[in-house]
Amino acid sequence: MVRWFSPEFSSFMKKLPMIPESIAKNATPMLATLRKRGVIRDLTFDDVINELGRTPLSEEEMIECLKWRIGLDTAEVQAHNEKLRRQFLQVAVLIMREGGKDKTIPLSTIRTFLSTSNPIPPNCPLPQHTLPCSVSEHFKADSLRQFFAWTDLTLPEWVEYLLSPTSTLPPDARLTESTVFAERVLGIIARPWGNLPKRQINKIVELLGNQPVIPTRSGLCKPQEAYFLNANIFPDLPIIEMPKGTPVEGNLEKLLITLGVRKHVDLQVVFNRMINTGDWGVHDLMKYLVAVRGSLSDAEIERLQHSAAFPQEGEGEGCVQRREPSELYEPTETMRELGLPLLDWGKEPKWRSNSDEAKLLFELGLRKFPPITKILALASGDNVAVRRKALSYFLENFGTRYATVKADGTAFLSKPGEAFIEPQCAVMGFSLIEPSLRMDAQAKLRLPRDPPASQVEAILLKNPPREPIKGREYFEYLTNRIADFTSDQFQLLQRRAIIPARSPDLKDSDEWSMCKPGECFFKNERTTPDMHAKLFTFVDYGYRANNFLRACGVRNEPGVQEVAGMMVKDPERFFELAGGTDGYRDQLRQVAMHQSLPSSLLSTMKQTPFLLANQKVRKSSKDPSTTTTGDDLEEGEYEDVHYLLKPSQDDATALSLFRDVIFGAPEDGILEAFYHKLGVRQLSSLISDEWQPLQVEIVETPSARKTRHLVIERFPLFVDERISRSRVKADWLGVGNHFVVRSCGKLIHSRTLDFGGRRITRVQNVSASSEVTRSFGSIKQLTLHISKVETLDLF
Repeated sequence: MVRWFSPEFSSFMKKLPMIPESIAKNATPMLATLRKRGVIRDLTFDDVINELGRTPLSEEEMIECLKWRIGLDTAEVQAHNEKLRRQFLQVAVLIMREGGKDKTIPLSTIRTFLSTSNPIPPNCPLPQHTLPCSVSEHFKADSLRQFFAWTDLTLPEWVEYLLSPTSTLPPDARLTESTVFAERVLGIIARPWGNLPKRQINKIVELLGNQPVIPTRSGLCKPQEAYFLNANIFPDLPIIEMPKGTPVEGNLEKLLITLGVRKHVDLQVVFNRMINTGDWGVHDLMKYLVAVRGSLSDAEIERLQHSAAFPQEGEGEGCVQRREPSELYEPTETMRELGLPLLDWGKEPKWRSNSDEAKLLFELGLRKFPPITKILALASGDNVAVRRKALSYFLENFGTRYATVKADGTAFLSKPGEAFIEPQCAVMGFSLIEPSLRMDAQAKLRLPRDPPASQVEAILLKNPPREPIKGREYFEYLTNRIADFTSDQFQLLQRRAIIPARSPDLKDSDEWSMCKPGECFFKNERTTPDMHAKLFTFVDYGYRANNFLRACGVRNEPGVQEVAGMMVKDPERFFELAGGTDGYRDQLRQVAMHQSLPSSLLSTMKQTPFLLANQKVRKSSKDPSTTTTGDDLEEGEYEDVHYLLKPSQDDATALSLFRDVIFGAPEDGILEAFYHKLGVRQLSSLISDEWQPLQVEIVETPSARKTRHLVIERFPLFVDERISRSRVKADWLGVGNHFVVRSCGKLIHSRTLDFGGRRITRVQNVSASSEVTRSFGSIKQLTLHISKVETLDLF
């Protein structure tokens, strides 16, 4: 059948018979008559679907077709959007010229597209499920999302495609084979690295972390096998080297660090080279360690402290004795005269106790002087020269090195019970017994290792740490003392502000506020929602310190009760932080699912405007007081506006009639039950109905007779599924005048809303209504009125 010309279809419906444009513009009465009789029809959506199923579209035709589909933004299309989308995508096929051949792309295989803000360049290899950029560049991203449910291609999806073993990419576009392409991909990923969501960062690290994608002097290496330029201490190390000279800085450097590229050479590799080759001495080792000190972890420092890799002075050539730093002394003339084992520093450069290398060695455990037990042993030994030197050294340093040590490191003499053995307690201001005396102090004098828990608690309450570094030191020490505290002490600490933290109001400030353990939570970047981070106070002092804070009452995350409390405390701010209506509805639903909210919180909820509600409002005004009370709510003139209201709808049809004068609850079973629990009334309880048939015909008309016959004929099928609830039997309905059908000129259904001191009536023309006549409680007659002016739906 020939279709009437339509300009929006002519650009892509080229094979469907259609009246030419020139004839359609100068239509004759004969064409108008043919169109009126249906010989010539207008193009329909089904025509488009049928034609697309038969004919693939070129690139230009597909662009015009997608524009037409996006232009169908009507209320009817929106109501069936999902079904129409599925029909359209299942039949539409794009044909593109690629490599001298036609490439067929069914739109049903498309899931993603490249928006103009996407960091991935359009000239890069793209997955098969990505819409060609030559097509997507003609549309706004929002339109592609709304009408076709396509999403913007993410970096993790792109990287996963590039690494897929099934992808047929040319050699120069293979991420694990081409250094030039790897450099380009890393640069693309690095560009938005600082702004990527945590979930995408984790996925990219998971995909690239064990793949040879880092360009180095030795070719492509896995991240953990590659090194930054500052680790260039051996000529054969795989140092990062970008083929096109891209500088490794900024976001690219951060990306490589996150992937696991090393800033320094593994200590075991350094030790092996130093011992096996002899090319490095202690000075070379310490110079390198000073250079990379900032990147050494606590575990690596501890490993250095216990590594027997440091040579002892005085051993013969070829039999170097290597010891841990704590077993050696600094190579000074005084220590040498005492006959102590010294570090073999070498002749050049000269040893300096104040150099950076020496300071790091002291940090690793190199001794500056012998402990008291050692110096006394030397002073009472058989070697006369050493004995005299040791006694002299002891007397000269008695007031400085062989006494009790204050928390600040200065020496003094104290009474037993005023100084303690455990070094960590010094962070809270307690005095320490001099290190060389600690073993004798505990074994012989039986001095306490730690201060009593009561003293520790008193200092914590009186002088809590005011900044995070001091806080970590406090809480790490207190973790070792958890068993010494009573439950009453922990309950007291839970109610006192002892934790330095950044409250949500001070996120952008350098100030620290003091927080109570019962009012803050542990930070977890992977699971803590951004909204919670803006509402609650989160802390993280490391695994060890957090154990003490957990004992004091710090919890992993806020519960539903806390979230509900914040929601009721400031609904408008909560609504804003939740990202608007959808986010707020999700949070409200979580609260609604919680069955055991305290009665005090429920009472507060009933008095607080925090419930999400919506109302039809004219687009020219967002003020609910300006809403119309007319009978017809034109969709083009009204829009849904959401409010937060106090607790104060179950009939969908009634809601559609009165939604410009009432506030409706979200259509969600869980939320509706929650609203009802808080006292929200059902809409049906506020509305009264009245049906009014006009111009009723007394004599049964042919249409009424036909309708009666159809109802009686189909009634047994209808009753079959509802037999337990039906009060009317099929055989009773067809007897005599038990069931009567009357035609009427017009049938009016009036609904009256009586609420809030207002009485509003809305009228609708309907196609049918029923009336029951009873006698002594039993049904005597059923009367069905049908309208002549409304189409009767016999479904």
